[in-house]
Amino acid sequence: MAEGKKGLFPPAPAENIDVNALRSRLRLLEEKTTNLNRKIELLESNLINSNKKRGETVRALDADLLEVKHEMSDFRHKIGLIISELKLTAGKDELNSMKSYLDMWNPARFATRDEVEKMLGTKRKNE
Repeated sequence: MAEGKKGLFPPAPAENIDVNALRSRLRLLEEKTTNLNRKIELLESNLINSNKKRGETVRALDADLLEVKHEMSDFRHKIGLIISELKLTAGKDELNSMKSYLDMWNPARFATRDEVEKMLGTKRKNE
C-alpha cells in the first residue's frame, strides 16, 4: 500500500519546482533592475544639478573676468595719462639749472613793494 498511498497534496512535479525557482529569481532580478533604475535617475538628477551649478559659477567667473579686464584697461589709460603728464614736467637737469639761477639771484635779498616804498619815502624826506 506504500505505492498506492496518496497524501492530501499531490507531489509537485520537478518542472513545477524549476518554474517556481525561476519566478523567484525573476522577481529578484526585477527588484534589482528597479533599484538600479532609481539609482540611475538619482545620478542623472545630481549630474543635472551639478552641471547647472557649474554653469552658474562659470558665468559668474566670466562676468568677474570681464570686470577685471575693464578695470585693467582703465588703469592702463590712467597710467598713460600720468606718464604723459610726467613727460611735461621739468626734468632733473632743468631743476638743477633753476636751482643754480635761484642761488645766483638769491631772491631772499629782494625787497618787497612796501620796503621799496618806505625807502623811497625816506629818501624823499632826506632830499
